[in-house]
Amino acid sequence: MNLESTEETIIKMNGKQILDYAMRLGILKKEMSCSEFCKSMKLQKASRYVDGYAWRCTNKMCIKYQKRKSVRTYSKFEKMNTSLKTILKVIIKYCCGLSRKSILKSVELSKPCLSKILSILINEMIIDNQKLKKMGGCGSIVQIDETMLNFKSKSHRGRSPLNKTDALVIVEVNNIVSQIYAEGIKIKKKENKSYNALGKWAISIKMFVINITF
Repeated sequence: MNLESTEETIIKMNGKQILDYAMRLGILKKEMSCSEFCKSMKLQKASRYVDGYAWRCTNKMCIKYQKRKSVRTYSKFEKMNTSLKTILKVIIKYCCGLSRKSILKSVELSKPCLSKILSILINEMIIDNQKLKKMGGCGSIVQIDETMLNFKSKSHRGRSPLNKTDALVIVEVNNIVSQIYAEGIKIKKKENKSYNALGKWAISIKMFVINITF
């Protein structure tokens, strides 16, 4: 993520474009239901709302016809009056590694408001992290290494400097097979000496590859 170009793009966005961008990121709901049986709310301009838009019921048969809901309904930022453009700037700067002090200098925002935005963001990251299955434990070995994935059609032609992907690889190994990547695939041991260990030992290998763009 390029901080300067992303921030410049956000600055140039109008109110509707900011809403669309926030919806694509999952910060706001893309659709809104008026009630359990009525799902015909439409996004319309509404000057009384901080974002300039609101969801409005357009079903004449509904008892809540023409009633409005904030675009931030069911959002973590529902109770905040800070503009979405400012919130997005803070999130992007924080994700790019800027400190709180640097963010306060570059964004017109009070310290308590910044703390509230970052608190919401960090709590969401903690919740997602807790959903992940923990690695390691008694009898397990976890190895973390940096490598380069190379995509080539012929193995004897060597490695192309223009066709590569840097990756961070995390591998967990233990003495019990607990997960199968794909059934019905046979490993040909003769192709690579490193595969011989797979035939001698019943081991479980879980590999996670994260692409790193420089």
